[in-house]
Amino acid sequence: MKIESATLQMSASHVKLEQTEVREHLRFWTGPRPSDAPERGRDQVTLGEEARRLAAQADAAAPQPKPDECRGTVSGSPLDVLRQLVEILTGRKLDLFEGKLPGAEADSAQPAAEAVAATNNDPGFGAEYEYHEVRDERELSQFSAQGELVTQDGAHIRFDLSLTLARQYHEERHERLTIGNAVRKDPLIINYAGNAAALSEQTVAFDLDADGQREQVHLLQPGSGFLALDRNQDGKVNDGRELFGPQSGNGFADLAQEDSDHNGWIDESDPVFAQLCLWTRGVDGKDQLLSLKQAGVGAISLASLATPFDLYGAGHQLQGQIQRSGIAIGDDGQVRSVQQLDLMV
Repeated sequence: MKIESATLQMSASHVKLEQTEVREHLRFWTGPRPSDAPERGRDQVTLGEEARRLAAQADAAAPQPKPDECRGTVSGSPLDVLRQLVEILTGRKLDLFEGKLPGAEADSAQPAAEAVAATNNDPGFGAEYEYHEVRDERELSQFSAQGELVTQDGAHIRFDLSLTLARQYHEERHERLTIGNAVRKDPLIINYAGNAAALSEQTVAFDLDADGQREQVHLLQPGSGFLALDRNQDGKVNDGRELFGPQSGNGFADLAQEDSDHNGWIDESDPVFAQLCLWTRGVDGKDQLLSLKQAGVGAISLASLATPFDLYGAGHQLQGQIQRSGIAIGDDGQVRSVQQLDLMV
């Protein structure tokens, strides 16, 4: 092809957006764990990335205190701050270490008595630290070319080309650390008519950690129920002491204490089996207590594995975190899942 003449028009556009949102929450106390209810009359301020940068520059430009003036100050990463706060307020040396999730071997919950006994030793302080990071990237590039060619042999060629390139990337990271008497609220649930736990947007006022104050707790979706033991036989679940896990942070270990024949299962050989029930809420909004027989559960295994998974609700708000999973067997031979669920209240 030999070009005699040509007209050519080209255009291009490019847009690239990058956004990172970081939310951090650090709560520290001495003495008993305070209520989770929000304090009234206190303003809350959230700093954006630019404000964080300016604050960091101001800190760097500020005169450094003398060594003897540094007592009671904290600095560094959030975990370093947490460690220093504990040391300053308690006078105890704290060493941080990085732990790993349990391996692929099932834990039989043998040290149940020790686990529960340990929770009764209040260290006199506690802290909770949460870190949530959301990163979004979007990029769009467009190119177009239009024109007409005339070749030496007299041919006319018109053309119109459009090209669009697009990509997007989304990443989330959530970390949570509790130390001291920061109570974990991890009740056991049985998915008697479903595969895995799911939380609804509906909440109920319930004293999950049995501290005398009610928290707003997300209810389970139909097909799942909180494993409960109606200890006072009043036909209802009064607080977290009638569930398995909210006070100790290990529901499987709590349940293992009821294994009278030590066979690794809660079944009809154990006296507690006939007293166990599943706490659910019906479509009419009323609480229901289903016996294990009514729910089709014939035996509950005490073995479990770590299966961490976050549960989000509307507006991408974290509602809970699945920590561990095990199984239950029905009289029909069907397998149901049992899960330890860390509820956000």
